[in-house]
Amino acid sequence: MFVAQVATEIFVWKRWRSPIWVIVPCLYLAWRLWQCAWGMGLPGAFDSTLAKLTWSALFGLWVINIGVHFTNIPLTLRWDHHPHDANFKALRHPV
Repeated sequence: MFVAQVATEIFVWKRWRSPIWVIVPCLYLAWRLWQCAWGMGLPGAFDSTLAKLTWSALFGLWVINIGVHFTNIPLTLRWDHHPHDANFKALRHPV
């Protein structure tokens, strides 16, 4: 899956010249978290304490990784660069 992620990022970045390539890993991070959760449900997955510790650490690592990645998206895409007195009608009238 890592090769597919890198290939997708390069394709979106080089072929489409789109800044959306920064968000592509978010799809794959969620997939890795699902794989980890699915692996915990396999028979014999928790036969030893070391296996339990490894699965728990891996699951926690991916949750933190997803959180860090999502919090860095606005900075990477430079969403904070707008005039401080910008008038956003959608904030006052969401419909």
